[in-house]
Amino acid sequence: TELGLQQTLATRLLNLGYISPASSHNKAIPAILKGASLLVGSPLGAGFTESAMISIINLSTTQAQSSHAYIILSASEDHKHIYEQRLKLLVGDEIPMDIITNLERFIAPTTQATILISTPQEFHNYLEQSSTNREISYTLLLTETDEMVARGAKPQLLALSTYLSKTCQTIICTSKITKSVKAISRSLQHKPKWFTLGPNNKETENIAHQAWPVPKTMKDQLLLKLSSKLHSTKVIILVNGEKYATKLARRMRTRKLSATAVRAVDESEIYSRFESNDIQMLILPGKLNQSI
Repeated sequence: TELGLQQTLATRLLNLGYISPASSHNKAIPAILKGASLLVGSPLGAGFTESAMISIINLSTTQAQSSHAYIILSASEDHKHIYEQRLKLLVGDEIPMDIITNLERFIAPTTQATILISTPQEFHNYLEQSSTNREISYTLLLTETDEMVARGAKPQLLALSTYLSKTCQTIICTSKITKSVKAISRSLQHKPKWFTLGPNNKETENIAHQAWPVPKTMKDQLLLKLSSKLHSTKVIILVNGEKYATKLARRMRTRKLSATAVRAVDESEIYSRFESNDIQMLILPGKLNQSI
């Protein structure tokens, strides 16, 4: 509650294991509760999106009777449902709230705590057709903004300024603060607070994610070649079947890597050994991929 959260929400977070606030909670939550707009650049998230969601839950329950609407924009339909589940986890049964992913059910302002999760295109279309936007104050959270831009949503995000005042509270979370993200910030925000953090509070760096399609006949050779670069790190490899997992573990051990194929009968013991650095490489067959 020292961050300004309601007792019911603070208790819910304690029950979820949030014993003490993270650095991102200490920075973001008080600022959002005071009405500030934020531009957050963090390649690993660092808990800022979660901080914004917690703040919006708190605001929506304290201001449900006012002319205010709470919106979370995500990159896709799949992402909408991910954020829906995250919100439901944070809210639990203790906090009465309506979490909406279908715009046809959304009427702003509402008389009860309500959060709408939408995509940029959906929300833009809603604003375009609504006649009451200027009478409503919005708190708007843009999640994975650079991902939304990559999926072609920049025009819709910029166009929101046609319908929303810059006095609306807007929180922009992004892994990279690109030129496009800055343009969206200029369009939607007035003097936002900037938080730019990487791991260990360092300046933000780009993180590259790469994928290479590999012919089945070349898979073993690629893994063996990569193994020469893996002697100082811990690795998890996901494969299809148990026989291949056992075969691959045996091959990796010939490269002096402590590799083990995970089996259902002893998976807990193997995970413990992996955690204690006794095993360097885990190889999980398909049916155990989710157990990790």
